[in-house]
Amino acid sequence: MTTGYDRASCRELRRIALGVRDPSTPLGRTDSGVWMESRGPRRLMAYACFACRRSFKRPKSSESSPCPLCGGTAYPMGRAFRVPPRSDAEQWLKVQALYALGFRFSAYGSGDRQLPDRLADVEPFVRLNPHHYCRTGSVDRSLLPASILRSGRSRSPRR
Repeated sequence: MTTGYDRASCRELRRIALGVRDPSTPLGRTDSGVWMESRGPRRLMAYACFACRRSFKRPKSSESSPCPLCGGTAYPMGRAFRVPPRSDAEQWLKVQALYALGFRFSAYGSGDRQLPDRLADVEPFVRLNPHHYCRTGSVDRSLLPASILRSGRSRSPRR
C-alpha cells in the first residue's frame, strides 16, 4: 500500500509540519532568492562554567556567555566536549587548564595525539605538542588553575 509520495516529499512535508521550513519559500531558497546555507535547525555547542562545574548547550557563538545557573562565565568548549562528573574536581581543573592554554574540543579524534587523562600530565603534554590539532583557541593565562601556576613557578633551572 503506497501513498503516492516519495521519500523526499515525505521528508519535506515533515519539515513543514514541524516548522523547520516555511512552506511559502521555495525549497532551498530564501525570500530574496539567495541559496540557504542550512535548512535544518542551528547546531548547538557545549559551554562549560568552571565556577559551578556544569555544562550546557547553546547555539554556536565564539564568545563566552553568562552561566544560566550561577551567573558566572560559561566558555565555548566545542561540539566534542565530554563533560566530567561534577564531583571530579581534578578532571574539571584539567579541562580548565586545557581551555586556558587554547585547546577546544571541536575535533572528533581526527588526530593521532589524544589529550591528557590527568591534570599532572597537562603541562608536559602542552610542552611536547605545541601544534596539536585541538589547539585552536587563544591562550588566556588568567584562567589557569592555581595548581598549574604553582607547579610552573616552583621549578628552578638546573645547572
